[in-house]
Amino acid sequence: MILKNFEIHIVHYELLKERRSYLEKRLKYFGLEKFCFWHIQKINQDFSNIKKKYYKFDKDIWMERIKSSHNKITLSIMPRELSHGDMKLGINELKLFDFLAKRKGNKIYLILEDDVILEENFLDKLKKILRILPKDFDIAYTDFGINDAKEYLSVDNLQFKKLDKNHKKTRTTASFFINSKSAKKFSQDIKPFTLPLDHELRYWEVKKNYNTYWLNGYLTYQGTIYGDIYPSSLFPTRVKEYYRRIPFYKKIILDFIKNTEAKRFNKSIFSKIQVNLLDLLIFLKNSISVLDKR
Repeated sequence: MILKNFEIHIVHYELLKERRSYLEKRLKYFGLEKFCFWHIQKINQDFSNIKKKYYKFDKDIWMERIKSSHNKITLSIMPRELSHGDMKLGINELKLFDFLAKRKGNKIYLILEDDVILEENFLDKLKKILRILPKDFDIAYTDFGINDAKEYLSVDNLQFKKLDKNHKKTRTTASFFINSKSAKKFSQDIKPFTLPLDHELRYWEVKKNYNTYWLNGYLTYQGTIYGDIYPSSLFPTRVKEYYRRIPFYKKIILDFIKNTEAKRFNKSIFSKIQVNLLDLLIFLKNSISVLDKR
């Protein structure tokens, strides 16, 4: 059975109830709710003591580690203390690694951040990914948020590519796979962290020779990054990034429409998902129309 020894673990901030509501309904729709475990950050949780264990800002450490994910050091990646949000996200995901490291058995874990969007073909993609996951993988990234978009976001053919040490890019931690063995490795190695989590992971992947894979294609995308579905301080800056990639994204947008609008894009889906996908489609359509006239 494809889903044997498989679990989904979701990192969630308690205050953002609409995100949990959306994911619970979508996972139930796909028949996956029994595989899911929620890791909830409480609203009044005291992070002061936890921060001492998991996070450390140090300029020299920053400069050493950031070289694993960048060829050039520019002003935008100069040392800085992480924002409260980035710090909490990193801490919560490292706490999750600690939790999984103590689990018995040999399992495959899909880690999700709570702002991911699950398209209509999510289950089909998930089953295929579980079939083709390389046996030697330590971590396999599957979210839409990626630097090498043209190389990795083909929507026609899901395949994994192993990264070598010279790969100086990162992929978001919105969705990725690890296993029982690699959870123990991450729990031991990645404490305390200094960089944003995706960059921190890349440093340790290189340093410890982790078997790192990127999916050619995507399983999820983030509602706070590639569409104004959830409020995010990142959205205004990501609009520029999106505009720059518009010609390539046309194919992905058409695939998105095919897998949502054509099959279930009706009033009932809005009440089930509680996310205004129509606004996203209008935003994408208008953006393409404007740029095509330039």
